[in-house]
Amino acid sequence: MPAHFPWEAIFTAAPLGALGYFILLTLMATAWGTLLHLISKKKYPLFDIYNIYGRSQIAKYLPSNVLHFAGRQMLGKKLAWQQGDIALASLLEIILLCAASMLLAGVSALTIGQRVFEVVPPSVVIILTFLGFVTLWFLLSKLKKIPFIPYTLKIHQSSALFSINMLLWSLVQYLLFFVGCTVILALIYLGFDLPLDYHRVALLAYGFAISWLIGYVTPSAPGGLGVREAVFVLLLGSTLGEANAVMIAVLFRLMTIVGDVLFFGVALVVNQKRTATCRQA
Repeated sequence: MPAHFPWEAIFTAAPLGALGYFILLTLMATAWGTLLHLISKKKYPLFDIYNIYGRSQIAKYLPSNVLHFAGRQMLGKKLAWQQGDIALASLLEIILLCAASMLLAGVSALTIGQRVFEVVPPSVVIILTFLGFVTLWFLLSKLKKIPFIPYTLKIHQSSALFSINMLLWSLVQYLLFFVGCTVILALIYLGFDLPLDYHRVALLAYGFAISWLIGYVTPSAPGGLGVREAVFVLLLGSTLGEANAVMIAVLFRLMTIVGDVLFFGVALVVNQKRTATCRQA
């Protein structure tokens, strides 16, 4: 632990960080709703999107790291939403989140002159991410059915411009999520009275993007718990100082947990109001 731990600054920043993460989660839910709209061409009410996304997202902290996706299916079924639409939207979310994290890691690594995963040149990461996005758009615009889903799943045959605009908008929202998380990390970093410049911000973005991605794809790691923190410290410990990196990672995790619980609580309130409205009708 740092010699002079800035308790006052951290206690001031913690509520702001948790609130900021709550706002970023609403952005994630909106992005998922955008993908649902792309697939089904149905404009689902935002309250319902937040209701399903918020109530299911907390399940990521249960063992397996995938139960929040199952939760979306169950809650969507209660609203008579097409199960195939929900499943494909979640699949696209996984792909675009990974693409957004790799894109941020590539750009950040390019800024600080660092190889991604200590091996891959950042330019290669950026190019591969772009090619993956183009391939995803091509598949969505050309395929009429997805054969690997056990029942027939019809893809809305929209114009190429509509498809790419919706995908790009979702990708931008996911990028904003990662940028917002980097801002929260930067605020925590400032709380330690450490010098902050664009190089350090890029370093935080790089460390967060890669640690988030590894935690996200690690099976049986609830919400990436422990995995992200370990990777973050491994990547940035030598630069920020191991004690600082550990405390930054732990404090960020605590803020995100509070943000997740807050988002879950708001979603419960939204669901109760929706239920009460339906009963009155």
